[in-house]
Amino acid sequence: ASVKMNIPDTLRAFSQSLIQRNKERKRLRGPAHLQYAIADSISMLNPQVWQQLAQNSGFFMSHAYFAAMEQVLPLNLSPRYALIFDGHGPDAEPVAAIYMQLADVSLAQARPEADPDDADGWRYPIEQLAQNARQRVLVCGNLLTFGQHGIAFAANTDLALAWHGVAEVLYRVRQAEKLAGKTHFVMIKDLHDPFIEPAKQLENLSYRYVETEPNMVLDLDASWKNHDDYLASLQSKYRSGVKNAVFKPL
Repeated sequence: ASVKMNIPDTLRAFSQSLIQRNKERKRLRGPAHLQYAIADSISMLNPQVWQQLAQNSGFFMSHAYFAAMEQVLPLNLSPRYALIFDGHGPDAEPVAAIYMQLADVSLAQARPEADPDDADGWRYPIEQLAQNARQRVLVCGNLLTFGQHGIAFAANTDLALAWHGVAEVLYRVRQAEKLAGKTHFVMIKDLHDPFIEPAKQLENLSYRYVETEPNMVLDLDASWKNHDDYLASLQSKYRSGVKNAVFKPL
């Protein structure tokens, strides 16, 4: 079979696609014409506005949760928060609440803890290399939980505008954090439906969607009244695994 291609039309369409992509990229790299309140602590932001935005986003986006978690975060995690508003002054409408974490990660954290009694001298340079191999990551979301726990949008908000605002917040935080050191990359954690489609415009800012492990969510059957009912629903090999690995006496 032979295929006839109109090369000029194909090139013209490709050229128009590039022009449109560059135009969209330029738009997103510019200001979203929104207003921002960015803080190092949740206590610095208006709790009523935060809770108004987060009321339908679950416990892990609540003001009370973040206030408590600030006190017990691992030493390599530092929180950042933001509120986005559309408009100026007292008439400004809340658009989104954003939770972020700055994470300092070293290769040493992925290695088994060194044995203090191990006197092998050749291991010292490797340990030093692992300690010095560090990455600084800005995460929109929570590294300590599963799920989209980084953004809460106002109901009926313009999602294209709101996501532009999210990108601008992340850019502003990353630029401000240059005072403390380079941020190597930015991640928006655990995007899932219905967030994926509206967030696709961020591909024009070099964001890329990366598939990771699914959320570990267990749907509870209405017929289960106790743990034995749950075990009875499992295949025998999994049921045996639970009994032998979890409940078997030591």
